[in-house]
Amino acid sequence: HACNTYALWEKLPKTSLYWDIDRPCIDLVIEMEHWGLLIDQYMLTEVEQSVINKTSPMEKELIEELGVENLNSNPQVAEALRTKGIIGTRKTKSNKDSVGEESLKPLNLPITNKLLKWRSMMKTLTTYVPAFRKVDSQGRLHTKFGYTNTGRWSSSEPNHQNITRDSKFEEE
Repeated sequence: HACNTYALWEKLPKTSLYWDIDRPCIDLVIEMEHWGLLIDQYMLTEVEQSVINKTSPMEKELIEELGVENLNSNPQVAEALRTKGIIGTRKTKSNKDSVGEESLKPLNLPITNKLLKWRSMMKTLTTYVPAFRKVDSQGRLHTKFGYTNTGRWSSSEPNHQNITRDSKFEEE
């Protein structure tokens, strides 16, 4: 692969796009990977604890209101909502009631809004917080950036592009 890539390098014309944009970006990305992002672990723990303090009572209320054992069980939640006369606006591929955001958000009911809020906050705890815990000894989070695998800039391990822009971080 290296030999073929080098052979292409010699044969392909070097356009101004490469010299003016791509090549300088490569140096920048290498530096970004090297230095990483400095993550304030103390602040992250405060955010995590704040979310836990909000989700725990909310989870108890939802379990009591819906009469389910597991809020992460879509069949249980769908059945509980159906029992209360609440039916989502969509069906799943297997023609069952959907309890996803796209189905429950248009209903704009207090219980469905609370369920969606709880799910959003739980995503913070299960997805975003753990991703920010993967720091080195200096407290820096290093990600891998790629360009050729997608045709655009991407990041992985962790994927910084997957981090939400939701306003929930403003209040938490």
